[in-house]
Amino acid sequence: MINSSHQEVDRKLEFVRKTLTETGSIALRLRGNDWFVWATAGGSNTVLLAAETGVAEVLITAENAFVLTDEIEAQRLQDEELPANFNCTSILGQMFPNAKNLLKKLQPAVT
Repeated sequence: MINSSHQEVDRKLEFVRKTLTETGSIALRLRGNDWFVWATAGGSNTVLLAAETGVAEVLITAENAFVLTDEIEAQRLQDEELPANFNCTSILGQMFPNAKNLLKKLQPAVT
């Protein structure tokens, strides 16, 4: 099961990266529970069932695929919900200090 999820995510990342190249985009930001499930081949970012967005978002670039979340959820998501294709990082963490600025720049371009 994990191997097939990994392969499914590989195909999706390849598709997104091809589209990024064709459109001249630098990244794709996916928000919402449905996009998270799609991008991670079944992972869940849901804490509150009534919410449209969960505790994490997906950011795909030509080189990397990130799950952006807060410090409280990062380790749980990495351990329980994400295939190995994704790097999980806290947007408030020191490893990715410019994430908020990057997300603000991407906000008008991606819905």
